[in-house]
Amino acid sequence: MLEKFEQDDVDNGIEDTFDSISIAKPKKLAFVQFCSFLSQSQSINLEPSPLKKSKKTVRLSKNSKKALVNVRKKLGSLS
Repeated sequence: MLEKFEQDDVDNGIEDTFDSISIAKPKKLAFVQFCSFLSQSQSINLEPSPLKKSKKTVRLSKNSKKALVNVRKKLGSLS
């Protein structure tokens, strides 16, 4: 989902990302805390939004993008 948001240049913050979850939706507080954990572990980047000063845009980190590419390659080689 985060990859798609970035490809489409969507200004998605934590709330927007939470609202877009439709399956196995966690409690909002748990989601916010998990986003904080992912940011601290450098799995996602919380960047200032170009459209709204009080908002942070959620993006995959470079390492997460690389890991996603590797997983897709491995899954592709299984078929």
